[in-house]
Formats: sequence, C-alpha cells, structure tokens
Amino acid sequence: MPKKSKGQVLILGLILLTAILFCLALVLYMGKNISDRIRLQNAVDAATLTAAVWQARGLNVISDLNYALLIAAGGDITKLFSTGDVDFELVKGVQKMQDDVSMSMAGAAALAGQKVFKENDPDAQCYPFPASIKDGKMYSLRVKRYMLFGEVPLHMVKDKPDFWENQAETGPLIRLVAVKDSQPIRLVSRLLGKSSGRQVAVAQALPYLTDKNEMDTGGGGGLWNPVFNAKLVPLSVSVEAVNLFITAQ
Repeated sequence: MPKKSKGQVLILGLILLTAILFCLALVLYMGKNISDRIRLQNAVDAATLTAAVWQARGLNVISDLNYALLIAAGGDITKLFSTGDVDFELVKGVQKMQDDVSMSMAGAAALAGQKVFKENDPDAQCYPFPASIKDGKMYSLRVKRYMLFGEVPLHMVKDKPDFWENQAETGPLIRLVAVKDSQPIRLVSRLLGKSSGRQVAVAQALPYLTDKNEMDTGGGGGLWNPVFNAKLVPLSVSVEAVNLFITAQ
C-alpha cells in the first residue's frame, strides 16, 4: 500500500462515526421531545378530566338534594312559599348542604386536578386557561338558588348558562394548559448545540348529562336529573393565545 494511502480509512471511519453519533443524538433528542410531549399531554388530560369528574359529582349531589327538598316540601316545592305542612328546619338544612356542596366541590375539583397532574408529571406546571370563561371562574359548579317571586329561596338551578356549551346538556368547562421545560441530555445537547426546549399541552373537559330526560319544576336549569358524568372534549386554541397566557404567568 502506498504511503500516501495510509490513514485514509481512519479518517473515513472518524467521519462515519461522527455522522452516526450525530444521527443517534438527533434520534435521542427527538425521542425525548416526543416522550416529554406525550407525558405532558397525558398529565393535563388526566388533570382536566379529574376536575370535570369532581364538578359532575357536585352537580349530581345538588340534583339529589333538589329531590330531598321536594320530599321535605311534601311533593310540591312551591309549598315552601306557603305556610302549609312543611318542615322548614329540614328544608333549610337541605339548602345549606346544597350551598356547602356548591362552594366546596369547585375547590375539590381544583385540588384533585392538580394532584393528578403532579402524579403524572411532577416537573411540569399546570394552570387554568380561561380563554372561553368570560368571568375567569374556572373552578365553579355555576349553580344558584332559584328564587320564587324573586324572594323565596327554593331549589338550585344552573347559573349563567350562556357560559356553558350545549347548556341543557353540559356543565362548566375545565380548560387547562401545561408547561414543561424539558431537561436536556447533556451529551446530546453538546453534539447538537441545543437543549430539548419547552413543551406545552392543553386540554378541555366538562360534565355532561348521560340522560336528557329531565324534570322541570318551574325554575328549570337542568339540575333535576342526577346523571352528570365527565368527558374530554376537543380543544382548538391558537399558539399565540397560549404563549401570551404563559408569558403572563
């Protein structure tokens, strides 16, 4: 072999090895990004659905208590307006339970959602994303007391149904955005000259009626049938809106 040819295979081998290492680094980089993105999306999906489940439970309890009010009023809830044979102490007790549920279940939804999120992705952050909630009350059952003649408190109904999608069939939206700054693989970062970057995921869920046959006692409002469940629903939101929201946090 001529002297000038010596070492050429070594040079080609080094070039080939560098190319293989670069390709491997690229595969690891893309794989980690995809893995982080899937994990983040699963975490925010689980958190959103959990929060919606707790809201559905709250709506179901309030619905059951509406029937308890009906029983306390002797089968006619409008008797609460009269002085007939009504156990007003029992009625007030049931109404207090409803008020307690409407205040506490929203907080339980928030706490449960955050707990589930952290269990799935402890290094990420999760925020309520109120793009479609005009007054910003993300965690709320959105119920109110129906007032007969504007002065006598009776059963509970939906509050501000214009904020609910398909108002007769669903409850308030839970919409969350999750953010995670992925930890880079050091060797990969050095080879590629960049880190894994930021991951963002959004999710939306809501309580909905599994049975649309409802009883209307005058106030309406879709809370006379305790069959609310929860489901994830598609969410389309612009990248600009999400980035503006994240920047404001």
